Amino acid sequence: MESDQPGDKLIEALVHSDEERRTGRAERIRWVSQYDSSTGMIMGEVELMNLLREARECFVDGHYIATLVLATALIEHVIAEELERAGNGKPASFEQAIKTARRGSLFPEALLAAADRLRILRNPFAHRKPAEHEHTLGNRYISQRRHPRLLLEEDARSAIVAMYGHFKHTLRTA
Repeated sequence: MESDQPGDKLIEALVHSDEERRTGRAERIRWVSQYDSSTGMIMGEVELMNLLREARECFVDGHYIATLVLATALIEHVIAEELERAGNGKPASFEQAIKTARRGSLFPEALLAAADRLRILRNPFAHRKPAEHEHTLGNRYISQRRHPRLLLEEDARSAIVAMYGHFKHTLRTA
């Protein structure tokens, strides 16, 4: 498949990369499908629906930090919306939103606990933390003696489960 066309070597490299990553993507599609089980039309805010879609796509492609950040953003949106719907106004922070939602019993405790854990895991990526901060990936993988990629995948899976849990908890019929 040699050619003098400038893009041909790039296409060959992409074909090879796609082949190497295919099995992992297929496994992740199978896994995430158990949570993304919508059978009808779901409508929502454009931002929310795109966060849901892109978090799923990032997970399937193995972009675990992006999955964590996007899924956590969706959860923050959903909690804030429920707080506003319940007359609590706009929360000052994600942490405050979780606390207020907990006081108002707006979500099951397990979902709020997952949201709080994801908030903590997301923060070193979204807000610069000192190297010695206990929740940075570097400190987590050293303290847990596990490869960073394994931790990130586990975090992303937790984020997907929590994201769909929060999303489905707030679905309403028209």
